[in-house]
Amino acid sequence: MQGMDSVENKTDIELGGTDQKFNILMGRTLQKEYGAEPQVVILMPLLEGLDGVKKMSKSLGNYIGIDEDPNEMYGKTMSVPDELMLRYYEMVTASAVRSWLH
Repeated sequence: MQGMDSVENKTDIELGGTDQKFNILMGRTLQKEYGAEPQVVILMPLLEGLDGVKKMSKSLGNYIGIDEDPNEMYGKTMSVPDELMLRYYEMVTASAVRSWLH
């Protein structure tokens, strides 16, 4: 059904996480079958959540909300495991964007 969204919405570009690769590429396949130009797909790596293991997700409760109190955001950021600091840095800075574009 998610693939049909690309057909119905006449999507030119779809951005998603690597966990959605199959669904997003299915959108391209269905667009071709319905005579439309296939969408451009941009896949982004997933960021591990505050638990350091599972993907960051509101439903898993291991996320930092963009509208949270700054002190709460700071506290959550400080709880990120040390082993993930470099990954967090790379994913939230311009250096990450440059590496994804190459």
